[in-house]
Amino acid sequence: MEKVVRMTTGGKATTNMTDVESSVRVQAKVRVTVGFPVLLFGLVAVWYWGTPYGANGFIAVGVIAILHALYMFSTLWLVTRMRQPSTARALVIGTAILDPLLLSGWLTMTGETGALFVCFYLFTILGFGFRTGRRAMWICQAASLTGFAMVLVIAPIWREHPIMGLSLFTVLVVVPLYASGLIKNLRDAHARAEYESQAKSQLLAK
Repeated sequence: MEKVVRMTTGGKATTNMTDVESSVRVQAKVRVTVGFPVLLFGLVAVWYWGTPYGANGFIAVGVIAILHALYMFSTLWLVTRMRQPSTARALVIGTAILDPLLLSGWLTMTGETGALFVCFYLFTILGFGFRTGRRAMWICQAASLTGFAMVLVIAPIWREHPIMGLSLFTVLVVVPLYASGLIKNLRDAHARAEYESQAKSQLLAK
């Protein structure tokens, strides 16, 4: 996980874990706010369009839906119990892996309508990048690419349309890499602005 860096007046970098913990709390709330519509949409899509796996597919969807709901509420509960910076770091890494893997489960079971879920990979990856840092974003990107690659191999509809799947896979590779540079520039500019603000405050105090 990439730590939030602040500059001291001596020019040394220090870590403010409060910002990281705040980001984890915000992401937990966003996960519930966005996750429930995704969960409901997945259930409606399977109910209306069906699943390519027949009766076993409906059972699998039920299991995924229950795990998804438990996951959202458990992460929201855990952030209220955070007492140590190590807990925040563990939550960032764990959720950066589990978020896209749960999404991959939905893509596998929803068949053709699963294409509508692909955009949430980018939503999740970039969310980690802008809120937590580039390192968390890279972990989430690796998990997303792994999960989506499994979907392309397992799901019949994606095997029938390999070009569409590969084009979306390419988007998941290229867009976060481009965003990584933007995030670095934004964080560097933010650190410089805070350093200059602290320097001015100390100058006025003297």
